[in-house]
Amino acid sequence: MFESSYLGTLMRILLIGKNTGHLCLFIRKTNLSIRGLMVWVGFNMKTKNLALTNGIVGLVGGIILLFGGWFIAGGVLNDAATGSVSSTSGTAAFLNILKIAILALGIIALIYYKGDKRVGTAAGVLLIVGGAIALIPFLGWIGGILAIIGGSLYLASLKHFSQPQA
Repeated sequence: MFESSYLGTLMRILLIGKNTGHLCLFIRKTNLSIRGLMVWVGFNMKTKNLALTNGIVGLVGGIILLFGGWFIAGGVLNDAATGSVSSTSGTAAFLNILKIAILALGIIALIYYKGDKRVGTAAGVLLIVGGAIALIPFLGWIGGILAIIGGSLYLASLKHFSQPQA
């Protein structure tokens, strides 16, 4: 299907090679940047949509992480009352997925907005640091505060997208 394109070569490497060394070799041989790789694998999102997504996920996810300890405590009480472990494990899994999503969105946006004057680097760095700190046990609330600040900075930068890129 993609036999004659770079994308076909990339897909064959990802499907057959299953080794990140092959992917790094492919990127070096074709002078492909990380931004180009994201576009190739389908992450060709409009820049305003990525900033809006990061802002909403940072804000809502940060608020959820801020109260995550109470959600876990409620799950423990529910599990103690019912004799199961589904509430605590489900809540913990959701919070861990949210922490990784905040971290990943911060990394993607930092790479995507590199050199763009409309979005500062502070928002992406705050999401990365917030997601990383939230992964440390019992420090999720600190990561939540940083994610809220980073998401707010992304939402504040949306007003700059009506102007042409400098």
